[in-house]
Amino acid sequence: SKPAVLVVLHYSIDPEKVILESSKLAAKRPNTRTVDCLFHEDKGLLKCCKNEEAVKTVKEWLQDLYKTKPTAAVVEPKSDEDIRGNNNVVQNQPKNTKNSKSRSPERGPVNYFTHVSGKKTHASEITFGCREDFKRRLQNEVPGLREVSTLDECDVILVFRPVVSCGGINPDAAQNELDAISDSKPAVLVLLHYSMDPEKFVLDSNKLVNRENTLTVDCLFHEDKGLLKCCKNEDAVKKVKKWLEDLPKTKPTDSQNSLLCRCCRPKAIC
Repeated sequence: SKPAVLVVLHYSIDPEKVILESSKLAAKRPNTRTVDCLFHEDKGLLKCCKNEEAVKTVKEWLQDLYKTKPTAAVVEPKSDEDIRGNNNVVQNQPKNTKNSKSRSPERGPVNYFTHVSGKKTHASEITFGCREDFKRRLQNEVPGLREVSTLDECDVILVFRPVVSCGGINPDAAQNELDAISDSKPAVLVLLHYSMDPEKFVLDSNKLVNRENTLTVDCLFHEDKGLLKCCKNEDAVKKVKKWLEDLPKTKPTDSQNSLLCRCCRPKAIC
């Protein structure tokens, strides 16, 4: 009769491994939640979207289950080193605070300019809502991030490229398009893959585009649903956030540089 969480641990070395959702296969036991995780004997739980989604799913399920129950004493889970017997006591362990978050160093605002591949195509038209949704999510995650209307003002170019064919993208065409916009500006290439399946497997496109100072992420969308509610899209926003935080601090724009040059130019002596 007790509520239960069943964590199915799938052995794999590939963090992108596709597995069937076990919650659809498990017996229909009342008050039971089944989640899937990927692990490897040398790496433990893999650092992947699937495992993050499992923790999030269990968290929400527990919150719904015990909304009215008083908070019980929490037992901290042991670390991997404790479990293996490497350390008997962990000293000077910092206490976890409920709302504590790691903060990135203070930096100036980051300006981004949006470019859309094939503006007049049908694929571009049906991804309008997806693009706005992605930008909204990103600006909520990255303080100081703001959109500008010209290329000269921006620090980063945000490029949206719809992918509606089964063959994926042409890496050379994508790179040439980025270089045509600017051959020096850092860029984020967001590939919007058309799909109705939030669990659809797509290859990591970041390995295909080799332009310097460029991050490529993959998202899933559907013309009726917009950006799908899936782990892939959440992971894309996280990757862009981290990449932006690791960028060098904001530099003067091209127009500001030319102004500085004029101001610093030595005057002729009469």
